[in-house]
Amino acid sequence: MRAGVDGAVTRRRAAAVGYWAVAVLLVTNVAVVYGWLDPVPPADVVDVPGPGPSPSPTPVDVTLADGAVVTFPSEPIESNQVLRIAGSDALLRLHTSQGADGTTYNLGEIDYPPQVNLTDPATNLIASVSGAAGNVSGRVVEQDVTTYQGAPAVEFVIEAADVRLRARHVLDGRRLYAQNVAYRGEEEPDDADSFFASLRLPAAASPSPAPSPAASP
Repeated sequence: MRAGVDGAVTRRRAAAVGYWAVAVLLVTNVAVVYGWLDPVPPADVVDVPGPGPSPSPTPVDVTLADGAVVTFPSEPIESNQVLRIAGSDALLRLHTSQGADGTTYNLGEIDYPPQVNLTDPATNLIASVSGAAGNVSGRVVEQDVTTYQGAPAVEFVIEAADVRLRARHVLDGRRLYAQNVAYRGEEEPDDADSFFASLRLPAAASPSPAPSPAASP
């Protein structure tokens, strides 16, 4: 009996570590942009005047590998990172776009290996919040365990120095969607609400089948 209990505890810890790893990587990406962490020193840059103000960016719909859809305020950059979770490799796909004011919009997705126990999603999602805050020496000022389009989710806000990170993590089956917006100041960017509302999980993104034609008399 004891071995069974120990095994369950180990699986729960592995799941929590998996969520924490994803949160750390996503927040590290934001941290470099906002100066929480030091990036690699750049080469010398010559300051050349630009041609003038750029036109307003156009929102871009991105269809993810599983059919989920999200709309970014501007063209995102895609990158991949392999994470080691519970002894297995897991691919994190990350899309990031940046506004003219420095605001960053991020969405990462990852599938958890079969050996990771996800039967208690609330515990594991909360662990991801703690990992994100600890990585930037920030504090969680808002946190709400909820659902999103029927899937377990946690929404939270982290403050660190003069930067705020608003985020939502959603667990749809074995896939985690980690979505966040990072910005300076007290006021959220105008595009934040629409960015979060734009995420459509695969079931919601799939078009409804056309009705069958009525049988001829």
